[in-house]
Amino acid sequence: MHLHSQIFRMMIGPAVLSLGLAACAGSSPTSSAYVPANISRILAPDAKEVIHSSCGDRVHIVLLGFVDCRFNEKNYGGNFKITIATKGLVSIDPKKGTKDTKFTVTGLLVGKGYFLIRDDRKNTLKVRVRVTL
Repeated sequence: MHLHSQIFRMMIGPAVLSLGLAACAGSSPTSSAYVPANISRILAPDAKEVIHSSCGDRVHIVLLGFVDCRFNEKNYGGNFKITIATKGLVSIDPKKGTKDTKFTVTGLLVGKGYFLIRDDRKNTLKVRVRVTL
């Protein structure tokens, strides 16, 4: 019985190896014809575009001073919506606009906070604000 299992292994081993080599001889991953399905999801799962701000992600304003900001995003031509989370620290006008809109951030109270910029694709940018004397 032991002799039969050794003979069987000797016959099956090369057969499995040759089948494996034949399967790999198809398209080579380095050839230009090889394109895996949905490669963007493999390389960057849930990748989102980034909202860019002309005033950065941190703004320092002197009390009653102002800063003008514009927001843009690659391959996006829709609206940006501002959500203020500063409890009266700053005023931002307007609250909604496109990449061409100038958003004016005015310091009303001394303190720290932030505001959010959102697009219609649910991308968000958090901008921290500090108002000083």
